[in-house]
Amino acid sequence: MGVVMVLAMTGALLAHSPANGATIRLHLACGLRTVGMGRSVPIMMRATDGRGRPVAGLELWPYLNGLRWGAQVITDAHGRASATLPLPDPGQARLQVALRPTPPKQTAWWIWAPTVADGQTVYLRRVFSLRHVPRHANLIATCDDVFRAYLNGSEVASGSNYQHVQRATGLRRFLHAGTNILAVEAHNGTGPAGFLAMLQVDGANLLPTDSRWEVYTVKPQDWPVPTNAGEPAHAIALAGEGVWKSSIQGWPGIAPSSDFPVGLPMPKGAVHSNTVTVRVVPRKIAHRTDPNHLVGMEWEPWFTPLNVRWDTAEAVPILGNYSSYDRRVIRQHALWMTEAGVDFLLVDWSNNLWGKQHWSERGPYVDELIRGTSAMLDEYARMKREGIPVPKVTLLLGLDNGPQTTTTALNEEMRWVYDHYVMNPKYRGLWLYYEGKPLIVPFNGGGPAIRNGQPPVDTSLFTVRWMASQLQFNHLEKEGYWSWMDGVIHPIPTYHNGTCEALTVTVAFFGDGGWTYPQARGRLGGSTYVEEFRTALDTRPHFLLICQWNEFAGQAKDAGYGPKHDQYVDCYTPEFSNDIEPTVPGLRAYRGEGGWGYTYLNLTRALVDLYHRPTPTDTVVAVAHPQPMERIHATTMPVEFTSLGPSGVRFNIRIDGRIVAADVPGGWIKRNIDVSRLAPGMHVLTVETTSPATRWALSASKEDDPLPAPVRARVRVPFLVQAQRR
Repeated sequence: MGVVMVLAMTGALLAHSPANGATIRLHLACGLRTVGMGRSVPIMMRATDGRGRPVAGLELWPYLNGLRWGAQVITDAHGRASATLPLPDPGQARLQVALRPTPPKQTAWWIWAPTVADGQTVYLRRVFSLRHVPRHANLIATCDDVFRAYLNGSEVASGSNYQHVQRATGLRRFLHAGTNILAVEAHNGTGPAGFLAMLQVDGANLLPTDSRWEVYTVKPQDWPVPTNAGEPAHAIALAGEGVWKSSIQGWPGIAPSSDFPVGLPMPKGAVHSNTVTVRVVPRKIAHRTDPNHLVGMEWEPWFTPLNVRWDTAEAVPILGNYSSYDRRVIRQHALWMTEAGVDFLLVDWSNNLWGKQHWSERGPYVDELIRGTSAMLDEYARMKREGIPVPKVTLLLGLDNGPQTTTTALNEEMRWVYDHYVMNPKYRGLWLYYEGKPLIVPFNGGGPAIRNGQPPVDTSLFTVRWMASQLQFNHLEKEGYWSWMDGVIHPIPTYHNGTCEALTVTVAFFGDGGWTYPQARGRLGGSTYVEEFRTALDTRPHFLLICQWNEFAGQAKDAGYGPKHDQYVDCYTPEFSNDIEPTVPGLRAYRGEGGWGYTYLNLTRALVDLYHRPTPTDTVVAVAHPQPMERIHATTMPVEFTSLGPSGVRFNIRIDGRIVAADVPGGWIKRNIDVSRLAPGMHVLTVETTSPATRWALSASKEDDPLPAPVRARVRVPFLVQAQRR
């Protein structure tokens, strides 16, 4: 059982002073509890002011043994908030929450023209007046991508890296009493665009970039002292927000270190709750495996300063926004995946060569991938010494992910991997072997023709299996290629020597144009995942690949691929994404609000269990329609659900507990249900088996273990009936 911790505001720590002058006090009250290693404890929080009244909208940060651990939480209208904290390490776990330090209020906005385009140059100006020449004047500015700034016609600053704010000092000599003009020429290469600036005069912050600035999309004739007015600049996001968030260095009040808050110590002087101690005890980690049917999970080591920062993640992990170097995160991932039946990781290095002729030419961002992967292997080796089963490892390399990438560079990379990882005695027993050699998987979406005219790929050290994507279009499975993701509900198997060697399943998928194109299919309540596993149960592949654990990276708004910048192919929204790692429900991320809790981790465990059983004993059911809180305007409601498991299982469909369709067969089912007599408001659809048929609860709030006895397989979906217009 989990530990419930109540944050009851009866302590005596000053936390915050809202506008009414009241103070906020925090208290986390809980006695000592014992939990198993890797399990989660729920914590409940409540904030009140000095008069005992609840305070809403406070952001609280959880800590484990003095280090940030877990996602932020926001108090609701009753001053309450809740979270779950997985505890990966045996021993004493000291839990606290702290109030987020109040950052300085930002007044400057990232600005640009109303329409953003690649290769675009815009011209910005701000006209202002001074009563007298100031004693001191500085300009702080940055731009995505390049800018030149002018004061009254004289160039005073420039920059070409938005992550580093430029500071121009000693600008007094360029100013005069009366009217002045600050003008900026800004250029965008590709993707998002924005300019951010502030003029500091005698200690005061003046002229923050906002919609009072003017923009020209054509260079004025009298540049850089334009006299004709431009149109109002488009304000995109406040400093510290938007796609740039906290990734800039040197802007007042913004700390770049918050890109990866998990693992950071509590800020000095932070107001925090009391400490609650939980004892975490070792436990046996269950892992059922079959050497003839191996489950692999695609896993990313790229949450590092030069790779991915969480700016465009579709949801927030239960663990919080972590760095790939964090040992505790790696350990918790391993515990979750091992118990879900994952036998090996396919670690994603696919975008690391990018046109290189030799492996030695790799950039520093690749060295960060290496560091993250090494941290993972170090922790797995440590867990093995503790007697804890961990997934084995192989790498997803890349060949055609950049112009003129050579097989020479790929061969050198594979040699490096063999010497530093496979043959490293520290990592003995961690690498996945197949056909007598360590397995490696290079991505080559263009097919065998990409390698024409190049040296052959060295297969002396590794068993090499090539990978592509969207096999329904290129049919590279006929060349023996595995798939990263297919854009069809029944994925494409790859055969080798007459047997099914590999198949990739996913919780959702995009088609030829990404997540916003018609071929894409969202999660649909888990029904996409269940249907994809139907193909896995039919083909019984040797390697069942799951796409994927922790992508959490996507293209920013208006920065998709393709000529129209509308092709989004990593993640998009909580519905149109393929991540499985547990995320926080109801917490806003880049697009949309709310993750999926533990739903897809638990669904993975149940479906992998079916894959390992030639004769299934448990039923798994998922409802595709209606979606949670879907608004129903018609007199009938389409109901769609799918199920896997033993044959002959029957279902009842209920609304508000009343059976509206009885003894329905399993499989993919579509029914139209009469809702004409339902009162406007919220109702609950329930799809359940007619008798006990599963040991899996498929909880969204915690990790599942198989139940001691079967229960009815059941899914509940709330929906809203709209009043009919007369």
